[in-house]
Amino acid sequence: MSNELRAAALGASPTGSADASPSAAPHASLAVASAPALLSIHTAPSLHLVLDLDGTLLLEDDGGSWMPRPRPHLREFLSAAFAYCASVSLWTAASAEWLAQAEEHLRASGILTADQQFLLRWSRSRCRVVVDKARLLSDGGDSYTQRVALKPLSKCWRQGVGRAAGMRRSNTVVVDDLPASWSHNYGNALRVQPYTKVDPADDELRLLALFLPRLVHAAGQGDVRALEKRGWQMQMRSGQAAHGADADAAKDSS
Repeated sequence: MSNELRAAALGASPTGSADASPSAAPHASLAVASAPALLSIHTAPSLHLVLDLDGTLLLEDDGGSWMPRPRPHLREFLSAAFAYCASVSLWTAASAEWLAQAEEHLRASGILTADQQFLLRWSRSRCRVVVDKARLLSDGGDSYTQRVALKPLSKCWRQGVGRAAGMRRSNTVVVDDLPASWSHNYGNALRVQPYTKVDPADDELRLLALFLPRLVHAAGQGDVRALEKRGWQMQMRSGQAAHGADADAAKDSS
């Protein structure tokens, strides 16, 4: 981990002096609840991140133009992901055409930079489409309408580019808004709240950027599945509240 990232995590410049400018500390917003984990990382990051698109990173345009609408804080989150992780991949249950269009839009808008390249770019053809029997029994319908696209993470590390890059069961995390998609890999999954409508106040990805160093630390310690990921948003908000209380106490005592 670079000195710049460690300094940014602490909200200071690499030389130790305070600097509030965004250019001097591009990841300063990650300081809350992240610094302890960052400071304990002494080796190259081993976390491999697999990201869903629709409902997770972005929302399709509901006006009929089929233009992706990025979720708030997407640039900040992707910047942190590419800085902290050994690799970042995309895996969507949508078509390959939509995947290409979404990535092109993110690059054209400057959310993704030229040096931020995904290891895997997988679409629906890589998913395993099955009938959701539980939903079929509870909601009715037919076997066609009650299908779900599974994303078996073992496909990432069993062969090919993923395995060559070092992806393993112990160091890979999938971020998705649909639990049914990763039902074969609950221990490797981190669920986000679905992004179902345009909401400038949505802070899911900002919180996820804060949580990333904990995932990196868990991967470096041996197994990301051992990290408690349920209620991760509350963990981050609690950390922010505690940080604010400490700052207020320090101000009062000065």
